[in-house]
Amino acid sequence: MPVRRKNERKYEVFGPFEIPRTASLRRVDKNSLNDFWNELEDRRAKNEGLASASGCYVFGIRAGKGAKPWYVGQATKTFKQECFTKHKLYHYNEVLTERKGTPILFLLARMTPTGRFKGKLGSKEADWVEKRLIHQCLDANDDLLNVRDTAFSQEVIIPGLLNSPKARRSTEVQELRSLLTLK
Repeated sequence: MPVRRKNERKYEVFGPFEIPRTASLRRVDKNSLNDFWNELEDRRAKNEGLASASGCYVFGIRAGKGAKPWYVGQATKTFKQECFTKHKLYHYNEVLTERKGTPILFLLARMTPTGRFKGKLGSKEADWVEKRLIHQCLDANDDLLNVRDTAFSQEVIIPGLLNSPKARRSTEVQELRSLLTLK
């Protein structure tokens, strides 16, 4: 069993959950979102209260070759209040009109030390987690819709380490990768 660190801030991953679409399959079905949240919580006892939890989330599209992230967001209040706001639906629907596949949502819920869902999340912590997720998702999809705080992630190049093709690596780069436990 891992040792728990003092002041640990633990998140649990839930999903992927399929997002309901309209009959044309090109838009999120806003009229079915209440059912979406109810079904999500009914799925497993572990999910009860998840709609009212806070944390971060990743919207993606699952297709024949796997899944790709398209948008990362934070919910400092509750997932139900923040995952499908007008601004987010605009982004999701933009992707759905251009890409084929099934829209999915992963929820990363902040947990309390006693293992319950945290109700509200501080903005500093949410910003930090969201930024880390955005940078991870940029590695999987250069076309990620998040633009805030992404310039350096896409523009800074460290050959053999960051934003560079997998070319032959110098001894120095290999040593640094080993130090950082990167493969």
